[in-house]
Amino acid sequence: MIETTLSAEKPWESGRTQAVTEKLAKQGRVNSFYIGAGMSSAFWLNQGSYNEATRPYIGRYSTSIMPDFTLGYYLHNPDVNIAIGYRSYGASTNTYGVIHRLNRRSFVMEATKYLFDYHGFVPFVGPALSYENLAFEEFVESEPSLDLSEEKLGYGLTFGWDIRPDRIQSFILRTNLRWYPNLFLTVAPDANVSFNNLEFNFIQLIIYPGRMFPRKSKK
Repeated sequence: MIETTLSAEKPWESGRTQAVTEKLAKQGRVNSFYIGAGMSSAFWLNQGSYNEATRPYIGRYSTSIMPDFTLGYYLHNPDVNIAIGYRSYGASTNTYGVIHRLNRRSFVMEATKYLFDYHGFVPFVGPALSYENLAFEEFVESEPSLDLSEEKLGYGLTFGWDIRPDRIQSFILRTNLRWYPNLFLTVAPDANVSFNNLEFNFIQLIIYPGRMFPRKSKK
């Protein structure tokens, strides 16, 4: 277990952290770029109308695992993050001679607002807008049946929490969840393959490079 709050307790209790934060905020130095990396999982929430109508024996696709990278900017005064990220993952199944392969590549932009700070536990929530490349292949008895792809915009909700002892840390730990409720690939006018999912990024390391090296204070 990584403890990120212990070293910050005494300066916070003494009031020194608050004084330093206010001074840096006046200089515009709390606002900061950050990078993040971690591992995520994606839970496929439903089958879509194509499977329900033609392949009801195919169950929900298995959980996908993928790396999760983020580049963002933190705004101190509104206590808001603005970030872009990329992820690529897929799923496959083989049931009664029918093979399905799904792949999702996604660039996402999100803005999240911190709600409150409870002793360093800081939840956040905000909208996400994504540019999606969705692909679906189907084989029946080893013969190609469908090979489709689609590029489209998606939308969702990002929520989670930071373990943030104060606003001037050079690194923190973050947990992200992203919900995409209406993401699908069209197979026919009345049939689709669902890419609705819930992404769960249990631990992401967030680093603020500009805070890692001391800079000369402005007078």
